[in-house]
Amino acid sequence: MRSLLKPALVFSLILGVCIFATAQVKLKKPDVIQKIDKTSLEVVIDEINKTDILYRKANDPKGPLYAMPKKEVRKIIWNNGDVEDITLAPVVSQQSVQPVPAKTEKAPASLLFWDKTGLFAGLRVGAGVGITATSNTTSLSSGSRFAYNVGATLGFRAKAIGVQVDALYTGASYTLRVPGTMQGVKSINGQQNNLVIPVMATFYTKISKTRLGISAGGFASMQAGPGSTKITSSENKISNVKNCSTCTGEAIFGIVGGLSATVVERANHSIFIDARYYHSLGDNTGYKIAETGVKLNVGAIGAGVLFNLSR
Repeated sequence: MRSLLKPALVFSLILGVCIFATAQVKLKKPDVIQKIDKTSLEVVIDEINKTDILYRKANDPKGPLYAMPKKEVRKIIWNNGDVEDITLAPVVSQQSVQPVPAKTEKAPASLLFWDKTGLFAGLRVGAGVGITATSNTTSLSSGSRFAYNVGATLGFRAKAIGVQVDALYTGASYTLRVPGTMQGVKSINGQQNNLVIPVMATFYTKISKTRLGISAGGFASMQAGPGSTKITSSENKISNVKNCSTCTGEAIFGIVGGLSATVVERANHSIFIDARYYHSLGDNTGYKIAETGVKLNVGAIGAGVLFNLSR
C-alpha cells in the first residue's frame, strides 16, 4: 500500500504545479499597442527594434510572431502599467538633402541728415549783388553793387521737408543814378547794413548721390546800423554823409526763393551751397537822402553747414 501512495503523491504534486503555472499564464495581463489610427491590440511583445515591434497574440502567447511598423504606433501600455511613447524619426536619404543657403540680412542703412525728423541749426555765409528796387519809380534809376550776408539758421525737418528761420547780417552797396534834378543831386553811391530775417520752406529730393532743394518764403529787413552815402551834386561836388542816421527803423518786407544742393551729408550734419534771390516789395518812390533806407533786391550765392539737434 505504501508503495502505491508515494507515486500518487508525486503525481499529485506535479499536476498541481502544472495547474498553478497554467493559471499564472492565464492571469498575466497582456501588453497593449495603441496605433496612430486610434485602434488598440492586446498582445505579448517579444522585441522592439529600430523599425518594428515584434509581438504574439495575447490569446496565443506561444503562437507565431508578428511584426508591426513603429511608424503606425502611437504608444505601448505595458502589462505593468508603464506607458511608452513610440517615435520613429523618418529615414532621410542623404542624396535628397539639399543645402539651404543661409539668409543674410543686410544691416539697415544709417539714416542721413535729411532722412531724419527733428530740429537743426547751422551757419550760413553768402555773397552776391544788390540791385536797387526802383520799379515804378520815375525819379531814380538803379545800378548793381556788391552785397553779402552772414548769419545763423534754426529749423525743423521731416520727410525731406525743412522749415527754417534765418537771422542774417546783410551789407549791401548801391548806386542811384538820378535823371534830371533831385534836390540838386546827380548821383548817390551808398552802403547800408540790415538785419534780414527770412522764413523759408525747402523741399529736398535725392538725385543720384546729390540732394537738391527748392526753397520759397518771405523775409523782413530792418536797418542794423548807419551806413555811408556818397552824394554827387549837379555841380559835381562830392559830399559824404551818414546814411539813415536818423531813420525810424521801419521794416521792409519781401519774398525770397532759391535752389540748394547738399554736397556732404552725414547722419549728424550736412554741408550745402545755395543761390537765393531776395525781392523787396514796393519801390523807392519815397526815398529821402540820408533819411530813409533803400529797398534792395539782392541775389546771393552762399554756403553753410547744418547740424542735427535731435537724437
